[in-house]
Amino acid sequence: MTLLGFSGLVNFITCSSIAIFVIFRNIKNPLNISFFNLNFSVALYSFGYFFWQLAKTENQALFWFKILTIGIILINITYLYFVFHFLGLIDKKRKLLRALTFINFIFIGLNLSSNLYTHLEQRYNLGFWPVPTILFHIYLIFWFWQCLYGFYWLLKGLRLYTGIKREQVKYFAISALLGFAGGATNWPMWYNIHLPPYLNITISLYIGIVAYAIFRYRLLDINLALTRVGIFVIVYLLVLGIPLGLAGWGKVWLQGVFGLN
Repeated sequence: MTLLGFSGLVNFITCSSIAIFVIFRNIKNPLNISFFNLNFSVALYSFGYFFWQLAKTENQALFWFKILTIGIILINITYLYFVFHFLGLIDKKRKLLRALTFINFIFIGLNLSSNLYTHLEQRYNLGFWPVPTILFHIYLIFWFWQCLYGFYWLLKGLRLYTGIKREQVKYFAISALLGFAGGATNWPMWYNIHLPPYLNITISLYIGIVAYAIFRYRLLDINLALTRVGIFVIVYLLVLGIPLGLAGWGKVWLQGVFGLN
C-alpha cells in the first residue's frame, strides 16, 4: 500500500468514527445530522481514495476515482450546510444552499459522465491521475469559492460570538482549514505538477481538533464528563492510535484482504 492509499484509509476510519459517534448522540438534531452528512462525504471521498490508490489498471482507477470525486463535490455543500446550521443562519441561507446543491449535483453528473476529465494516466509512480477538461477548471474555481465563503462566515462568527460559542467556532474553523488545506494538496497533481499530496492525511487532524472541541467545549451540544487528561487521551487515540494500529497490528490483515505489500 502506498502512503497516499494509507492516508485514505486512515481518513476514512477517523471520519466514519466521528460521524457515527455524533449522529447516535442525537439522531434528531439538525446540527448533528448536518455534521454527519459532512463527515459521511469526507469518508466517501477517503474510501474511494484508498481503493483508487490500490487500482492496477486505468479502468479500475476510473471507477474509484469517480467515487472519490463524488465525495469531493459533496464535501463542500455539506460543509456549508453545517456552517450555517452551526451559526444559526440556516433559514436565511436556505435558498442559496438549495441553488448551490443543484449546481453541485450538476457537477456530480458531469463527473459520472467523465466530462470533468478525459482519462486517467499514471504519474510519478503515484497512481492514476486525471487529465482535466475546461469544465473541471470551472468546478475548481467553484470549489475554492465555496471553501472561502464558508470561512468568511466562520470568521464573522468569531467576531459575533463570545465565550464557549466563540471557542467552538474557532476550533471548527481551524479544523476545517487543516482539512481543506490537506485535501487541496491533490490539485497540483491534476495538472501534472509533481507535488505529491502527502498532506492529504491532515484530514485526520481535522477530526482530532473537532473531537477535542466536542469533549472540551461541548461542540454539537454533546456533553460528556471527562477530565482534560481524558480528552487528550481520546483525541490522541483517534488521531495517532488508528494510523499506528493500521501500520502495525493491521498490516497482516490488510495484506490478507487486499494483497498489500
